[in-house]
Amino acid sequence: LAFAKAQRSSIVAGVVVMLAGTVTAMACFWSLYTDHSVRFNSFRSGRAFYRLPPLPIMYDSKTGREITVNDAGESADSEPEWEAERKAKTADPLTESSSEIWEQARIAIQQENLSKAQPLLQRFLAVTSQPTIEEDTDQQQRRNAAYDMLDALTARQQGSKTKSVQAYLLARAALDEAVLDFEAAGANFPGNPEENEHWKQAQNLLNEAIADRNLQDNWSYLQGALFFHARLQDSARKAFQQHAAKYPRSEKSEAAMYMVAKLTMVFSHSFENIGCGVMDTDDWGNAIDPAKIVPTEKCQDSSWQLAVKEFQELMRKYPNGRYFNNARGWLAYLYRRGGERARALAEYYRLLGHPTDWGARLEAKKSLQIIGHNYDDATLDQVEALIANDANAALAYAYHRIYNHAVDYTYQEASGWNHYDENERWQKKQEEEKRVAEAHKTGQHELGRVARFATAMMKRHPQARVSGAFVLRVAQAQFELRNYAEALGLARKALAIGIEGDLRAQALWVKGSAEHQRKDLHAARGTFNQLIAAFPKANLTEGARRLLAITAEDQGDFETALEQYLALHYNYDVAYFMDVLLSTERLAKFVARHKHVAQYNELVYALGIRYLRDNRWNDARATLQQVQTNPGPRSEDWQLSGNESRRNFEKYPDWDWNEKPYIKTSWVRQDLKTIEVLERLEQAVDAAQGDEAKAEAMYQLASYQFDANALLFYNPVAWRGQRYWLLSDLDGSDLTRLPNESQMIFNYSQSHETLARAIPLYLEVVTRFPHTKTAKDALYTAAVAHQHLSNLNPYWRGVYGQGLFVGSQLVTYADVKRAYSNYQLPRGTNGWEASTRTVNGGPGWTPPPPKPKPVTKPTRVQRLKRFLKHVVADLHTNLQRKADAVEKRYTTIVERCLAVILWILGGLGVWYGAVLGLHFWKQRLAVHEPELTGLFASDLPPKNLPDSESRVERVIGNDS
Repeated sequence: LAFAKAQRSSIVAGVVVMLAGTVTAMACFWSLYTDHSVRFNSFRSGRAFYRLPPLPIMYDSKTGREITVNDAGESADSEPEWEAERKAKTADPLTESSSEIWEQARIAIQQENLSKAQPLLQRFLAVTSQPTIEEDTDQQQRRNAAYDMLDALTARQQGSKTKSVQAYLLARAALDEAVLDFEAAGANFPGNPEENEHWKQAQNLLNEAIADRNLQDNWSYLQGALFFHARLQDSARKAFQQHAAKYPRSEKSEAAMYMVAKLTMVFSHSFENIGCGVMDTDDWGNAIDPAKIVPTEKCQDSSWQLAVKEFQELMRKYPNGRYFNNARGWLAYLYRRGGERARALAEYYRLLGHPTDWGARLEAKKSLQIIGHNYDDATLDQVEALIANDANAALAYAYHRIYNHAVDYTYQEASGWNHYDENERWQKKQEEEKRVAEAHKTGQHELGRVARFATAMMKRHPQARVSGAFVLRVAQAQFELRNYAEALGLARKALAIGIEGDLRAQALWVKGSAEHQRKDLHAARGTFNQLIAAFPKANLTEGARRLLAITAEDQGDFETALEQYLALHYNYDVAYFMDVLLSTERLAKFVARHKHVAQYNELVYALGIRYLRDNRWNDARATLQQVQTNPGPRSEDWQLSGNESRRNFEKYPDWDWNEKPYIKTSWVRQDLKTIEVLERLEQAVDAAQGDEAKAEAMYQLASYQFDANALLFYNPVAWRGQRYWLLSDLDGSDLTRLPNESQMIFNYSQSHETLARAIPLYLEVVTRFPHTKTAKDALYTAAVAHQHLSNLNPYWRGVYGQGLFVGSQLVTYADVKRAYSNYQLPRGTNGWEASTRTVNGGPGWTPPPPKPKPVTKPTRVQRLKRFLKHVVADLHTNLQRKADAVEKRYTTIVERCLAVILWILGGLGVWYGAVLGLHFWKQRLAVHEPELTGLFASDLPPKNLPDSESRVERVIGNDS
């Protein structure tokens, strides 16, 4: 049963993931936000709060709630805590243990305890009856096996022996395990299923089946299932056909017919070819290449037509059968793939309007989500004609079409086009405005169509319940068309007709929303209270409480709004009301009247922080001492920051938010220490005597806050580390609901920010004690505070960028120099520590250069000594100059004499070298005496010379 449906399930799963991804992408900028809020909501704002929720596409068995497209981008943990707790208390303990139930049934079958196995299988089917977002891949296969096993167990009532029934159950279980093995193998289906042990076990049990008349049809059906899961589709189809023909009265006959139709469908051309018969656009409304359009006759081949007839025959023969809605779903699938869009939509809307089968409705909604919502008038005219006689389908159609065209379209702000140049930005903005105008026009057209269709259905179906339901649909359409008076009248009419259940809740919703839009706040509040009281656990309860809170806000009743946000566990809205909107006195009265609420401890802590910001020390101390705290796990006190170590500020929210939040003991201890310090500094101001002392005391009071950590007045348990991001995005956006809400945020920010709290105190010092030394430092520090605050974060940059500022005046460094022209500015603004008047731990000002020594008139003795000193110095200078001249002159003479001597010595050396050279030349000629006769013989020296005589002397002697 799993092959064809597995393909469709994979497509559906992919679309669900795609939808979830789309929602996540839309909410990328709102990553901290949730749908469970009013001001910090990532999915809706304005009129979207009054819209009824979309139809669900999945079911979350863990929380017991339906999953809509909006929910697809959120985790199950985002459900309000009160709802999760209520579901946990009322949920069946076996809901989360379907695998355990299945395992118990399997063991009971192996032990031949079929009396125990039967209720366990029934229980398994009960707890897995709805398609879930966390559904296991093997759940549907096990459900198919459970149905088959229960069919076989009926043979015991007809006289079959336990052994015979057990043999079949074991074979079916073995087949089921083999199928799971194949699915685990992924897309690579084993070429030979005989290699699988479970498969061989099932085949052997089938071959050795005990002859039992009551189980022959079951064994016959199992043979077809074996072929089917072996991908032998033709053999499987023939086996199921033979079964249907041979056992027409079998409990497996419907299943066999269903499998025959599915296998016939698989052989059609359109089964795996999207776009068959489409003439203009594909299923998603995109234009397609005409050359790629498949002719309708090719899509609606013989297998397609036969499959349609077989599914229709199954639905005719078994109108209340187990596979009726499955057959309708596949019939719609065939129509869509065969180019019959109108007929496909009609079948899906019939499924969507099924009065009892929740699973069928969810499957239909998913399918409709896949194929989209944009169709031409001709197609929708055909759809409306096809479903006109089916009131449930018509109601589902009206609701679905209203919701999918009830959209508040807005074009992107100009800032969204900053990445374009000037010309492109203007063009893109014009294109966006045109797109939105077209969307509005289309939406108005579709809503008008639905209103006309629902009006016609009121006449066609005059029964009170059905007619009242269509009146409600018209009211919905009129509300979306902003015809609030008509919507209110129709909602009242629907209620007067006597509609009940979800329809009555929806009618009250539309009535209250219309009253609110018409500014009849008292009536709207009464209607929403009536809805909550009548349907305290309905799917609309959360939205109704939210609308009641919005209405109360519009009436200025913040206390009632806060009650609703506490009941809904809208944590960020609760923080916003406790910390920003409610005055301290109103919050104190609220806390006193709500000691029973689960968040009472958080309320008390919030009140203590408010007293702290208001400088009400006794009230703050007494209130904080009532808070129940938790020391929490020991965290690392020291962390490295660059080359320095610093201590984490105590009020940093560093606990695990996956656990239930609590108020840490260290936070309250830090708050009490802050009270102690500020109270002491204020007392010092009161006790100071004189202007200088008074100015210095006030300066130190301001400087404690200037130098303090930014979290000094922070409420960690309320904001959970997200205060700045939430409020900065909220301020100035269309999510603010009160006329002066931006001003309230600005006032709150000034009381919360330590720099902002210090500025007025510094200015007061300057105003009251302008001529004191401290006033100069106070005015300078105020300028530093303004500079730091104006660039602290985007919120404060925006405030100062608009020309706003904290305190009575904006102080700059030029203002300081104008007020105190002789004041030397400290050597740095970054790192200025006001209380100690230092910069980065060092001196605040550059040290001045040393002063010159004073000049005194010398005495006579000093003048005489100075004169003699000058004379001696001059004489020494003259003598030294003459000595240097003499030394220079004689040095020159010596140098010249040395030069002459060196020249003479050089000449003698040259002469001596020449004589020696000539001598050696002549000695060389004597070696060749025989050849040197004649002309040069007389010139040769004697052959034998005495050793005592020098050759040089001899030469000299001869010459002489």
